[in-house]
Amino acid sequence: MLNQALESEIVAHEPLMEAVTNMAHHMVSKKHPATDEIESKLNSLLADLRELKDLTTERRLKLTSAVESQMVSYFSLILGIGEETISHITYTVLAGT
Repeated sequence: MLNQALESEIVAHEPLMEAVTNMAHHMVSKKHPATDEIESKLNSLLADLRELKDLTTERRLKLTSAVESQMVSYFSLILGIGEETISHITYTVLAGT
């Protein structure tokens, strides 16, 4: 849930990030005296945002994998069959074969 909240928060701030980016590009195009600093900070901000998005995506994938693993273990225990069999059944159902 925390990861979903963080991803939602990032999405909610995208219009603000776009506005900041547009303003920075505008200032640079108008030869603002602090052009070098503006470009440097903008590049840093965009790199940090990209890293944050990548980390939240990676975390979501890990959480999904952990949930799936727990489900396989649970069903294996309940049904009394091996985890490999559950994994194969799950793959077959998801692949549609």
